[in-house]
Amino acid sequence: MSDTVVSFALESLRDLLIHEVNLLPGVKEQVDLLKDDLGFMNSFLKDSEGKQNEHYMVKELISQIRDAAFQAEDVISIYMAHVIKQRRRNLLRKLLHSFGHAAVLHDVASETTRIKNKIDNIYANKSRFGIEAGSHSHLDEEAERLLEQRRRDVEEVDVVGLANDTTTMVDQLTDGRSLGLEVTSIIGMGGLGKTTLARKIYKNSRIKNHFDCCAWVNVSQEYKTRRLLLDMMKCFMSLSDEIFKKSDEELKHTLHDNLKGKKYFVVMDDVWKPEVWDQMKAAFPDESNGSRLLITSREKDVATHSSSTPPYSLPFLDDDASWELFCKKVFRGEKCPSYLKSLGRQLAKSCKGLPLSIVVLGATSDSLSVRSVLSFHLIVWYNRVAYVKWILKHFRFIRVLSLEKVGTYRSIIPKGIEKLIFLRYLRISSSDDDKFLVIRSIPSSICRLLYLETIHIRDFVMKPLPKSIWMMKQLRHLIVTRRMELSNPWSLTTKLLGDDDHALSNLQVLSNLTVSPTTELLFSKSSLFPNLRKLHLIFDHPKYCDASKILASLQGSNNFQNLKTLKLEILKFGHALDLFPSVLTKITFMDCSLDSDHFKILGKLPNLRILKIRFHRTRYVLRMLSAMAGEFPQLEAFQIIDCEEIEKWEMEMHSMPNLQRLVIKGCHSLRNLPHQLWSSTHLRLVEVSDISEELKKELKKLKMKDGCNLIIF
Repeated sequence: MSDTVVSFALESLRDLLIHEVNLLPGVKEQVDLLKDDLGFMNSFLKDSEGKQNEHYMVKELISQIRDAAFQAEDVISIYMAHVIKQRRRNLLRKLLHSFGHAAVLHDVASETTRIKNKIDNIYANKSRFGIEAGSHSHLDEEAERLLEQRRRDVEEVDVVGLANDTTTMVDQLTDGRSLGLEVTSIIGMGGLGKTTLARKIYKNSRIKNHFDCCAWVNVSQEYKTRRLLLDMMKCFMSLSDEIFKKSDEELKHTLHDNLKGKKYFVVMDDVWKPEVWDQMKAAFPDESNGSRLLITSREKDVATHSSSTPPYSLPFLDDDASWELFCKKVFRGEKCPSYLKSLGRQLAKSCKGLPLSIVVLGATSDSLSVRSVLSFHLIVWYNRVAYVKWILKHFRFIRVLSLEKVGTYRSIIPKGIEKLIFLRYLRISSSDDDKFLVIRSIPSSICRLLYLETIHIRDFVMKPLPKSIWMMKQLRHLIVTRRMELSNPWSLTTKLLGDDDHALSNLQVLSNLTVSPTTELLFSKSSLFPNLRKLHLIFDHPKYCDASKILASLQGSNNFQNLKTLKLEILKFGHALDLFPSVLTKITFMDCSLDSDHFKILGKLPNLRILKIRFHRTRYVLRMLSAMAGEFPQLEAFQIIDCEEIEKWEMEMHSMPNLQRLVIKGCHSLRNLPHQLWSSTHLRLVEVSDISEELKKELKKLKMKDGCNLIIF
C-alpha cells in the first residue's frame, strides 16, 4: 500500500507543477525537490516490497515514508483546491481574497519545507542504520509469500456471518465418526471469505485441543510442490541444512515419517488445480486416528478430485450482513451517522455479497479525509438525488464518479458538479440496458473540471457539446454510445485565436461523433486533434451521410499519424484510392454503403490488422469479396456479419497471408469459402454460424490441419 500512497502523492505533485507554473519561486523549488525525493522513495519501496515482514527497521522506515507521503498529499490537494476556487472568483473577489491566497502560498512553502526536512531525516536514518533494499535471500522470498497471503486475507476482525459456518465445520472436523484420513473442502468464488473461514477454523481452540499438530500452507495458482512440502515441514519439525538437500520425493517420505502416529490437521489454502492433491497425498499417512485435511478452492473439481466428502459451499452475504461488515470496516465500532446510512447501504449492496469487495471498499472509505477520498471510486444510483447532493457537499476530492440507473429524458448532470475539482472520470448510464438515455445538453460547468480525463455517456446527447469543452486540454476520452455533436469553437470573439488555442491536444478517443458540416470543418483543421487514436463517426441526417471529406482530411494531414482505429456507421464515401489513412490498423463498418471496389481499396492498406463488416439495419451492394495476391498483407482478424447480399468469395494465393481468425455470421447467400484460405500457415480459428445448410455441409467435410479449429454453429 505504501508505494501506492507515494504514487498518488507523486501524481498530485506532477499536476501541481504542470498546472501551476507561476508558483512563487521558493514554493516551486520546494515542490520540485519534494517530487524528486518522493520519486526515490517510491523506488525504494518497490525494491523493499516483502522485506518488512522480516526486517523491523525496514518496516519502520516504510511506515515513516507512508506518513510523509500522506502529509505531502494533503498539503498539495488542499492547496490545489484553494487555487481552483480562487481562479473561479471574479476580479473584485480575487482582490478581496488576495491576502488569503498569499497566506496559503506561504503555508505551502512552510509545509513543504517541513516535509522535506522530515524526508531528509528518513534518509539520514536509513544511512545510519544501514537499511538497504538490495539483495534478496530465502528470507525475502518467505516475506514476499507472507505479503501475498496478507493481500488475499480478509481481516479477521471484520468478519461477519461466518460464526455458524465456523461452528459447523469445526463440528464436522472433530466429531470422530470416522477415524480414517478425510479431506474436506471449502469452495466458493474469489472474495467470499474461504481463507478467512479456514483461518478461523485453524485458530479455533477446539481444533488446537483435538489434534496433536497443525499446519497451514498457501498454495496459490503458481505453486511449487517443493515449497509446499518445506512450508508444511516447518510447522511440524525443525529444518536442518540436510533437509534442503533432499529431492521432492525424499521430502515426502520425511514428512510422511514425521506424521506417523500423530493426529494431524493440515490446511491447504487457495488450491487451483486438482493435480496438487496428486502431488501431495503421498506425504500424508492414514493412521486411522482421525487426522484431517482442509482445502480451500474456487474450483469444485479440486474438491471432488481429492475426496468423496461433499464440499462446503460458502454462501454470499445477505444485505444485512454486508452492511454490518461495511460498518465494522468504516466506522470501527462507532455508530454510522444517520445521513450516511442510505448511501452506505447502497455501497455495501453494490458489492453483491462479496466480503473481500466490502472490506476493500471500506478501506478506501474509512474517513472523509483527503487521503481516503482521493482514491475513492463511487457508483451512485441516480434515482436517489439526495446521494448526489451529499457527494457534492462532502466528497470534493473524489476522482471517479459513475451515475447509474439514470432515468430517461431529464437533465441529469447534477448542479454543482464543478465542485468535484479533482474528478478524473465521469460515467453516466441509463436505468436499463434496453432503454436509451437522452440528455438534452451537457452543461458548460463540466468544462471547469481541470483534471477531467474521461467523459463516458451511455447513449444520446441532443444538443452540441458546449464550446468551452475545447478548453479541456487534459481530456483524453470523449465517449457517447449513440451520438454527439461538437460545437464550432470559432466565433466573432475567438476568430483571432489560433487553432492551437482550441486544440484538444490530449484527446485520444472520440466516439459516436455525427457527420455534419461542423464536423467536416473541425477535421479540416487537423491540428485540433493531434493525438487522436480512435475515431467513431456516425450518420445523423440524410443530408449529411457522406464521410468522404472527413476521410480526405484524415488521409491528407500528418497530424493524424496516431490514428489507429476507425469505425464508420451508416455512412457512405467515395472510391478514391487513398480513401482511408494508411496508418490504420483496425477498421469497422456498420451499415455503410460498402461495395466490392471499397473492399479492393481496403486490401491496399499496409498496416490493417483487424477488419469488421456488419450490416444490421439495411442491405447494401457488397455481393462479392475478392482478394488478390499481396492484398491485405497484415490482416490478422476478419469478421463479417449479417452481410446477406454476399454470394461469393474469391482469393488468390498469398493474399491475407497473416490471417489468424475468421468469423462469418448471418451471410445466408454465401455459397463458398475459398480453398486458398485453408492453406494459410497462420490460420488458427474459423467460426461460422447462421449460414446456408449447403455451405455447412461442405465445411463439415473439410479436414483441418493441425493448429486450426473450425467451429460451426
